[in-house]
Amino acid sequence: MVVTRVETTTIQMTRTGSTRSGTGERHHWTQTCCDAAAEGRTLHVRIHTRSVVPAFGTRNYHEDVRERVRRLADAGTIDDVSVEAWGNQVGTSHSEHVDAETAATVETYLAWADRHDVALPFEERHCNSALIDDTYTVLVPPHLLLAVADGDGTVLGVAPTVNGSESVSVMDLLTLLADRTDHDDQRASVSA
Repeated sequence: MVVTRVETTTIQMTRTGSTRSGTGERHHWTQTCCDAAAEGRTLHVRIHTRSVVPAFGTRNYHEDVRERVRRLADAGTIDDVSVEAWGNQVGTSHSEHVDAETAATVETYLAWADRHDVALPFEERHCNSALIDDTYTVLVPPHLLLAVADGDGTVLGVAPTVNGSESVSVMDLLTLLADRTDHDDQRASVSA
């Protein structure tokens, strides 16, 4: 009999510098993303999924996100889009068997979240395996994660973010980008 023990914790970071949901004000980091879009800066979007074949019940959401991203790209708001499947677990830099590039990307996103006092919904699992006589830690990513970076690769925003009852979903962020772009397009056509 092989015994593997898994302990699960959720990585949580508090959020400051943001406003309460429902006040009509944007969170500071979402404003940064919207300002970059309004200024016409080069924006790169990275979509990270657990699988290229979405899990049951998430297919429509994945398709809606990809369609929204496509429309933003067609409108010129987004300059570049990439999609990467991470799998159901992501090794950390403390793991022996890890994809270094993926671990570095996750660490970049977690560092961004820490600077902006938000939490990304990764679940941390500590595993002890009698089969391979090893203890290791993995992160379980959300089904879909979206990152926005500027032309030099600086991360401007990552969604979804959570903090208690407040959250910014992937669609919330894409809607804010679309609304900001639509608002600026309307203002430009009125002044023309």
